[in-house]
Amino acid sequence: MSFVKTQEYIEKMKGFTPSFYDAESLSVFWLTTSEIITRLLPPPLKPAEDPLVWGFVANYPRTNFGVTYLESALLLEAS
Repeated sequence: MSFVKTQEYIEKMKGFTPSFYDAESLSVFWLTTSEIITRLLPPPLKPAEDPLVWGFVANYPRTNFGVTYLESALLLEAS
C-alpha cells in the first residue's frame, strides 16, 4: 500500500466509509513537565502552557477494507 494515491484511486474511493469490527483501544491522558516535552519536541515546537500527553494503543482485528492492524501514538500538546 502506498501513501501516494492516483487521481483514479481517489475518484474510486469517494464516498467509501471504513468500518472497524471488534476494535479495542485504550487512551490515557496525563500531565508531565515542560522540560520533558521540550526534550521530545523537534525545534521550533515548544511545549503548550499545560504539558498534556496523550497515549493511545489500538487493535483493529477486522475491517471492511481488508487490512488488520495495530496502532499506537504518543501525542504531545505543543505550540
